[in-house]
Amino acid sequence: GTMQQPEVEDPLFVDAAALYVEGGCAGCHGGDGGGGTGYAFSNGEVTATFPSPIDQMVHVARGSTAINGEAYGDPDRPGGQRIAGGRGSGAMPAQLGVLSAVELELVVFHERIVLGGDDPETPENAAWIESLREELESGNTDPIDLDALLACADPAMTPGATGGGEDCPGGGGEE
Repeated sequence: GTMQQPEVEDPLFVDAAALYVEGGCAGCHGGDGGGGTGYAFSNGEVTATFPSPIDQMVHVARGSTAINGEAYGDPDRPGGQRIAGGRGSGAMPAQLGVLSAVELELVVFHERIVLGGDDPETPENAAWIESLREELESGNTDPIDLDALLACADPAMTPGATGGGEDCPGGGGEE
């Protein structure tokens, strides 16, 4: 009953948060990204491990079982690279066949921007947000293409990556 404009939550952020929670990510990584049986995302941990979203997308898409025992993430990360299955807490499930490509991006977006604290105003992130909005509006439900993601990912950070891909989601690929 006031003259103030009501605060409306951004549907992009609402959809991304819902996928994170409903997809089971929060069960291991915490609702606020603080960690648990899975690694923490908060306080920049996720961007320290995955400087580029594309490498994180590969990891979420194929899960940790596919690379069990292998190092992944930024080799210059404080504390070194992560080891898949190294926490002894079980494997992160693959999202291939579970999420669409757009849903995968939304989950990674939520983990990086909302939970990890990455700046949504950077030119790269602003372009990514705009791209996600367009994909959501189009109703795109294309499946995850792991080979395309691996072609975009950095071989130094992602086991099995080839790098150099084009038209990569989330600002991935080599310049």
